[in-house]
Amino acid sequence: MKPIIKKIEFTSEELDEIDKLNKGQAVPKTRTVTNKSGSTYDVTYNKKFSFHLGRKRLLELYGGHCILCAKYPDYKVSHDVGDKTQGAKLLQRYCQKCFSKQEERIKKWPKTKKN
Repeated sequence: MKPIIKKIEFTSEELDEIDKLNKGQAVPKTRTVTNKSGSTYDVTYNKKFSFHLGRKRLLELYGGHCILCAKYPDYKVSHDVGDKTQGAKLLQRYCQKCFSKQEERIKKWPKTKKN
């Protein structure tokens, strides 16, 4: 079966958050709070990330890193590796550069043996 190749896309809010994290700026977060009397209201605060927490948040947004060069990925590739009784999938992520280099190999995966 052919692999499923998807370009990773973000919402405008996620893109704004990624841009601010890369620049080291504070990221505004809004959460809904309910008090004892039952009324709810939104609280907005600016959350400043350290370098390590910012990197961790970026990895959460991207879903991981490129399997070849460890940069942030642009593509998500899903391969069926199971048989009919078990539906197992292999999920790989590639940056634009590595995907361009490996595109032919990715599209032909898995190689079938001729006996």
